[in-house]
Amino acid sequence: MRYFADYKARPGNGAWGALHIVLEDDNVDDASVLYCLTHTAKTVEEKRLAKLLLCMSRSQRLRLDRKVAQFLARGGRCPG
Repeated sequence: MRYFADYKARPGNGAWGALHIVLEDDNVDDASVLYCLTHTAKTVEEKRLAKLLLCMSRSQRLRLDRKVAQFLARGGRCPG
């Protein structure tokens, strides 16, 4: 999750930048992730994050935005 949190916390990525189709718009199917990987992801980091998304289930992708927001709200610390 740290990779995603670091990416979202950067200026200009508040709405998930190149990954917004999946993480902001909730298009969590594999085809949408592949579209991000092949069309919108420009940097090595964005491509790496898109590949990580492909390894996740649809429900994990749906929860990721909320989980990252909680993680960042806690100052980048895990609960506990």
